Amino acid sequence: MSLLPRTLRPADGLVRLKELCGMVRLVRGHVGALLLLEDCQMCMCGKPTLNGESGYSWNGERAHVRPVDPPVLEGGDELLYDEPGRCGGVDSHCHHLRVVKSRYDGFKLLVRHGGGDERIDLGCVALDGLAALDSNARYWLLLRLYRVQSNAASRAIEKCDVAWRVAAAEKRIKTRKTSRGVKVWVEDPPSNVGA
Repeated sequence: MSLLPRTLRPADGLVRLKELCGMVRLVRGHVGALLLLEDCQMCMCGKPTLNGESGYSWNGERAHVRPVDPPVLEGGDELLYDEPGRCGGVDSHCHHLRVVKSRYDGFKLLVRHGGGDERIDLGCVALDGLAALDSNARYWLLLRLYRVQSNAASRAIEKCDVAWRVAAAEKRIKTRKTSRGVKVWVEDPPSNVGA
């Protein structure tokens, strides 16, 4: 049986997927519901495995070594923690995480995954608490931080897109040519005072 995400009606196979995956989220989209198998237990390694160790298996048939593929450091980055992808019930081999101290602007979480590299700003707060964690706890905490940030960014983009679509439908998007280019803004909706 394939566990690839597919569009479903909310009731289709949901009980079976909950049994297989543990946690299932339904996200309302433009056309129905999309099933995301985000925190599913899809690991086929047989035992917790770090990238670079023997035992990685994407299909449960043949074990081999998944290569370590860290995100690239930029000039001036000081590497504090390097956590390669791993599994442990949840397959997260594709996410390699690094915490670095940037020369100019605080701490960063570097993430490499199938979509490329990302740099997440962690601010200038000291990260002493990470030193108290073992490698596995640190990895899963950093991955959760990344997911929280990624989900928040997606929601913000979606909210902005909705605001611009509504403004376009209501013809509230205004433009003006200036000496520096074009200025574009959304006018506030008219108030219904006394309506």
